[in-house]
Amino acid sequence: EIFLGRNRYGIVNPIAPGLTNLGLVIGRDTLPQNVDPRGVWRRIAERIPGLADLLVAARPVGPVRALGPLAHRAVRLGAPGALLVGDAAGFLDPFTGEGIFAALRSAELAAAAILRAYRDQPASPNVDAYAAAWDREFRPKWRYAMWLQVAIRRPWLAEGLVAYLARRPERANALMAAAGDLRPSSDLGPARLLCEVMGCAH
Repeated sequence: EIFLGRNRYGIVNPIAPGLTNLGLVIGRDTLPQNVDPRGVWRRIAERIPGLADLLVAARPVGPVRALGPLAHRAVRLGAPGALLVGDAAGFLDPFTGEGIFAALRSAELAAAAILRAYRDQPASPNVDAYAAAWDREFRPKWRYAMWLQVAIRRPWLAEGLVAYLARRPERANALMAAAGDLRPSSDLGPARLLCEVMGCAH
């Protein structure tokens, strides 16, 4: 379950009877300087509508971990002898769930670039060619994810979209298939997806 708040959200993921993982994603500017989020996680979570009720009887059973800031984009995707893959190449908010796919797919692209370099000699991958392949593969998904996060950061918009899609499950399926990398990148243009979700696509 995902609970949306203003500039933050919580992800509740049951992993065993009586045991649930809680992930909190917050904007860097929502924490005062020098405040350790591990000490204020419950206060942060309880400000997210709907999540506080689930935490009434909850208690931590392991260490609270925090990391960040995470949002970044690499200026270059490599250098002579090295290529960046996965989150090292660029991080997207985990709300859209593309982390594992991006890591594996970008590793495939990097491996192909490395193999080409060994065949062609000298054995150094073409960084620009890899970057172009990465861009073709991931740029549409980045645009789509950023478009979707416009709604995430505006609870009133997210609630309206969820209510609309609840009445039209086939369009909700289309939206989630795009978020879950079950649709080809060519389908991920924001205008095309918005048109499909709103029912104007044929």
